[in-house]
Amino acid sequence: MKRIALLLLSCLGIWLLWRPWSAHDETSPLAGFRDKVLKPKRLQSTLASVEDRLERALDAASQLEPKSGYLTRDCFESVSQEYLIQAQSRYLPLRQSLSTPSPVTYYFALNLYNNEAILPDMIHQLAQVLAHLGPEHCFVSIFENGSTDETPNLLRNVFSSVLDVLNTPYEIRLSKTERTPGAHRIAYLAQVRNQALAPLYRLAKPPTSRRFDQIVFLNDILFCKDDVLELIYQQSLQGSDMTCGLDYDLQWGDVPLFYDNWVARDITGLSFYKDPSAPIRSASADLYTRGIPFQSYCCWNGMNVMNPKPFYEHGVRFRKGQDTIDPNIPDTGECGASECSLLCKDFWHTGYGKVVHVPRVKVAYEERVYVTLHSRNEARTGQAFDRQFRPQGALFLPEESQKITFQPPPPEQYCMSYHDPKIRESVFFATWEDTPFHELDPLELG
Repeated sequence: MKRIALLLLSCLGIWLLWRPWSAHDETSPLAGFRDKVLKPKRLQSTLASVEDRLERALDAASQLEPKSGYLTRDCFESVSQEYLIQAQSRYLPLRQSLSTPSPVTYYFALNLYNNEAILPDMIHQLAQVLAHLGPEHCFVSIFENGSTDETPNLLRNVFSSVLDVLNTPYEIRLSKTERTPGAHRIAYLAQVRNQALAPLYRLAKPPTSRRFDQIVFLNDILFCKDDVLELIYQQSLQGSDMTCGLDYDLQWGDVPLFYDNWVARDITGLSFYKDPSAPIRSASADLYTRGIPFQSYCCWNGMNVMNPKPFYEHGVRFRKGQDTIDPNIPDTGECGASECSLLCKDFWHTGYGKVVHVPRVKVAYEERVYVTLHSRNEARTGQAFDRQFRPQGALFLPEESQKITFQPPPPEQYCMSYHDPKIRESVFFATWEDTPFHELDPLELG
């Protein structure tokens, strides 16, 4: 028996030594696929300063730097010393270290798909954000799925290394899950976004029992460090539940045009417009043009800082709308909007309806849009409608630090429904839909 036991132990030992294994990787099944999950080997106690770690992290990321330099180098190169002094003072309260008492904790969520082109800039800017907020006080969750470019390799070989050097906990899930033919587009996108939030709920349970104070959800965008810090600053200042920038595309070759008007709604419930001179037609239009934060009904627009309480305490998740609307029966079904639109709706329904757009933060998804967006302003073009675009590093106006007096929700909001021929939905592509009522007034929740 002893010989048999020793033989079995020997075989087990040989198998353990032979099998492909890394303390960095795990696998878990998801929707019939086996996903690669990257996590830190272990969080290290380090005596190195955050500044030293950031320097080493940026050095690790520099292997991806294009020969022409980072696209987002204008975040700092083209700004004045006066702006740098203003920004340093403005964002100093957000700076944290290991010794910060009762630190604010941040959960960063990202969905990535074929983003090889923007990842060098994203890694470079996000590393600086994490260092500012305190690397140990942040968690980064990335769900990548179905990429056919170098995105998985860049996440595996570079992004994870940068986070390791910073000593930031993370989970990077590399999935082969793809949208199956015939699958509902919004249901699929909701599932993908929920995957990026999956560690949020797991970490809230024992043995970690860790809850985060803010969620920062990033689309695959080009942004500056100060863009993220400004949204976090405004979320804290305004006591808002959602705080977003604005995203843009191009029209007529070089004219920036507001992008995601499927989701964005002003506080009257109106959609934003794809109009280069006036994307907003309500009372918020003047605030938008002057770059002053304003209240909205719904936002997403590339980057969203969110209150996590609706997720933790009310079971809010990304979802698709109810399938059936019968125009002959009142109050049935639901407009089949974007998963982000429905998230706003559910935030309001659970009593968390303080939504803010921050016009200073303007982001893009592609290089050509980013370059054009950051080069347009009235002083350069002479066009009056370019007054809405301020130069990178424009000095802060006093009004940008004024608190918003929040208004109740509109009685209804303009909804554009996603149509799928296999699913019964409204006969109209766009309709006015009643906004959700909640017995708890979000303006009284603090």
